[in-house]
Amino acid sequence: MKKSSIFLRFAVKENRALLLIFLFALALRSIYVIGLGPGDVSPDADSWLAAAADIASGRGYGDNWREPLYPFFLALTGAGEGALMLPRLAQALLGALTCLLVFSAGSSMFGRRVGLIAAAVTSFYPYLVYYTGDILRETLYTFLITACVAALLKSDEDGSPRWAAVCGLTAGLAVLCKGSFLPVLLLAPGWLVLRWRLDGGAGRLRGAALLLGAALLTLLPWGLRNLSVHGRLTLATTSPGYMFWLANNPRSETLEDVPRLDVHRLPDEYVRDFDPETRDRILKLPPAQAEKAFIKEALAFITGDPAGYLRLMAKRLAHYWRLYPVVATRTNKTAALLTSGWIIPLGLIGMVLSFRSHWRRTGFPLLLIAFFTLTHTVLWAMIRFRVPIDPLVIIFCGYTLSLAWDRLAVKRANA
Repeated sequence: MKKSSIFLRFAVKENRALLLIFLFALALRSIYVIGLGPGDVSPDADSWLAAAADIASGRGYGDNWREPLYPFFLALTGAGEGALMLPRLAQALLGALTCLLVFSAGSSMFGRRVGLIAAAVTSFYPYLVYYTGDILRETLYTFLITACVAALLKSDEDGSPRWAAVCGLTAGLAVLCKGSFLPVLLLAPGWLVLRWRLDGGAGRLRGAALLLGAALLTLLPWGLRNLSVHGRLTLATTSPGYMFWLANNPRSETLEDVPRLDVHRLPDEYVRDFDPETRDRILKLPPAQAEKAFIKEALAFITGDPAGYLRLMAKRLAHYWRLYPVVATRTNKTAALLTSGWIIPLGLIGMVLSFRSHWRRTGFPLLLIAFFTLTHTVLWAMIRFRVPIDPLVIIFCGYTLSLAWDRLAVKRANA
């Protein structure tokens, strides 16, 4: 009775702490977005709002090359010119819910104390707060990725088909949010198959099949729509070749060579990272031919100067893991250094320290971090594109902090 009573009291305290973390995260994000005006958005917001307006007005999705999930999210939350408060508050809620998902994933990886530490850090992490106020897909994408990881870890723990299905559903939705997530539909079930081969458990094998099936069913309506409209069965963006060329053309290095600027937004002259004449010439071709032409142009750029492309990849790698933005106000750079400046390094340390004894539980999150890093050395490498995996890095940071606390406690006890 005494043990059960102690456990019950601990569980109550833990739940209260988790509730406080959630409420703090929600309040912080809500206060932040309420203080923003309609013009406080990134330039990319215009294309998302235009797609949402087409959906809301009944004009449909047309030939927009953007993935569909975020425009539908904006349309459902009533986004429009000058009407951004509701989608921002919805994103604030998603950001607060992400803290709970971080707790779940962190608890599966390292125990509930690390889960609580990671959830607490996630609640105030500036990048995650900042993007709740912008009209970009990062907040929704981060939520879906964290949910996918949390569900996969749950499925791996108990072999539950329910959690495997949830993982497949959220993975499919993540692809509909951003197409570069598509290879994870093989990576996630592949990890469960590997765990089955190593440690057994028929539930893992069934879970892998169910995960893949749920993901494909989630993507099927969009794929059939693209087949009907464009004559191609594409499961994410309708123009992957175009996106590949935008990231790999003779002007791609422009974004990697931006000087350090203490301004809020990147000046227009640094955004012109492609030749508009080449783009317009290729876009005049039929869609299928245009896709092939864009891929051919991108591959010609890569193979034309392999050494130069490796230097570009190295720059992108450094850019992706920067601790503060190159272009930002001094206040924002200081805020980044005071948070990312210790969270990211401690997270990387946690990855190394935990690998030997915990790799069975941390393997998939580590694969996901490596996959995102590799993807964005080939594509764009802005810090913004790292943000969706920052919650995973924060969990490893929580592990490092927990280890440090334990060692400090031992030293004090022996003093």
